[in-house]
Amino acid sequence: MSHHIKMKMPMKVEHRAELIAALEECYPDAQILTGEAASLVYVTGEKCDIVVQRSGQRDFGFVASSDGVDYEYRSYNPGTRDMRQVEADMSIVNDHCYPKIIEKILAPTGKSYVFGELKKKDGKTTMKVTVGDGGYV
Repeated sequence: MSHHIKMKMPMKVEHRAELIAALEECYPDAQILTGEAASLVYVTGEKCDIVVQRSGQRDFGFVASSDGVDYEYRSYNPGTRDMRQVEADMSIVNDHCYPKIIEKILAPTGKSYVFGELKKKDGKTTMKVTVGDGGYV
């Protein structure tokens, strides 16, 4: 049995450019499609705002939620109840995307920042961001 996956993500539509950049870094051999070309190839050819097409692997995409604030993750899973696929797809994307979003948010301050390495412990990801003068964010 198979099913479509639709899940609201904590990824804001306003950070579209950062999400696309992160997807390009995470999946260098994939095609990242936007605009008219962005549709999921499985059963319905569902239109998305952003699609990741990976040769020989399951495609996934993002559609703006009805309120236009967050993205919804879309995919097709050939097995049921397999949230591990969603977690695998998004874990690596989040690790690349959130530092870009933080950098964008901090840019207007005019200060220099040093981003530490991402660390994972007990299911949580942390990253230390140091201000050029030695303080922490």
